[in-house]
This record gives sequence, C-alpha cells and structure tokens, in this order.
Amino acid sequence: MSEYLIVLLVVSVGIAAVLIPLLRSGGVLQAARLETDDAIEDAVSAYRTALRDGTVCRTCLRANRAGSRYCADCGRSLPQQLQEA
Repeated sequence: MSEYLIVLLVVSVGIAAVLIPLLRSGGVLQAARLETDDAIEDAVSAYRTALRDGTVCRTCLRANRAGSRYCADCGRSLPQQLQEA
C-alpha cells in the first residue's frame, strides 16, 4: 500500500514540475490571450522591436522593453553589447 502512495506522490510532483512553469510564464495560455488579429499583430510588432533593440532574453525568449537590463520573466541579465546598439 505504501508503495502506491510513493508512486502517486512522485507522479504528482512530476506533473506539477512540468505544469507550474508553463502556467506561470503563460506558455499554455499565451494563444488564448491573442484572440484578435490586432492583438496578434501587436504581439508580433513588440517582438520585432525587441529583436531590433536586442532585448530578447536568450534564456526564456521573452521580448523585453527597450533599455531593459534584466528579463522581466526570468530575471536574467540581458547582454550589455546588445543594449548599447
């Protein structure tokens, strides 16, 4: 009986380890937020701007605002040479 509880606990922790980061960063729900063509175009435009400004995080790929020194999602520092360009 206790073996089943241990297996259930391990499986539950594994599922939570996968789902929590996805839900926290909006990975699963991101498409649901972009319901209209205008919202999609705004998101694409913001990402293009971040690519030009060099503020796309290399770790989580979040498009950050111009002049950002740290990623707003994962908190990692953005490369200095890209910020100066």
